Amino acid sequence: MSDTPTMPDASGTPAGWYADGSGAIRWWDGAQWTAHVQAADSVAPIAASDARSRADAAGQAAPATTPAAAPGRSNKGLLIGGIVVGSVLVLGAIVGVLVLAIGLISASLQSNTLAGSTTGPATALPEISDAPPAEGDEGLFDGDVLVERDEFLLAQLQPTDGSPLTAQTPEQQAFIDEASASVEANGGEWSPELETYSLALTMDACETSILNGHDIDEQTVLAHVSSSPLVDALLVGVPAEQVDPLTTNLVSISVLGVSYICPADYDQWATATATIGDDWN
Repeated sequence: MSDTPTMPDASGTPAGWYADGSGAIRWWDGAQWTAHVQAADSVAPIAASDARSRADAAGQAAPATTPAAAPGRSNKGLLIGGIVVGSVLVLGAIVGVLVLAIGLISASLQSNTLAGSTTGPATALPEISDAPPAEGDEGLFDGDVLVERDEFLLAQLQPTDGSPLTAQTPEQQAFIDEASASVEANGGEWSPELETYSLALTMDACETSILNGHDIDEQTVLAHVSSSPLVDALLVGVPAEQVDPLTTNLVSISVLGVSYICPADYDQWATATATIGDDWN
């Protein structure tokens, strides 16, 4: 028998962290339940039905609950959770993020070959356990990859409480230098918000690589994007016909960052995203 919980009907509920019926708090993206979970004691729980009622009464989307600074170790998206629901993410910055996405599709980025043309230094893939996550344990991973994930995030020197992110390591700074130069070369204006989003998108991609045993293909990337609260938030209000190409641009930010921050995973990300193209459905 599967241990996957039966999710409550959250139709019409604004995006946010809600009780999923299994004792955990799960991210509802406004259309479907995702694989992003938090320990029940890491946020102030609210039932999806209650949030829907509050939103209807107020005539607007109900605010998402705010996660604690250090959710449980089995959670996916430790770094981005607070950014999505915290004060850093404001509607006025969405336009800037899309400018960043377009600016990063520059000639220098597109000229990278798929076979080993990383911008950052090459490193060997770490050895990890071959044991897959237990069937039906959505959001739970093998202990070895959790240790690797925690060590990776610790080495990045970034906060996990929703505070703005700034480049803290030489690799992060090199990534931000190229990203900002590309944006400005394409007529955009760099900002602290864009630095936060660029780093968060990249860290989330690197975390996905670790939690999937550094085995990234098209299906992994599609699942990563479809369950990302950050990607969802950055595409709020985007016309339907622009969602796929702008998703491609946002993922391209991640791929560029991966080439600096977790370069051993770059080839797989570049190959997978090139295969997907603009088909994110």
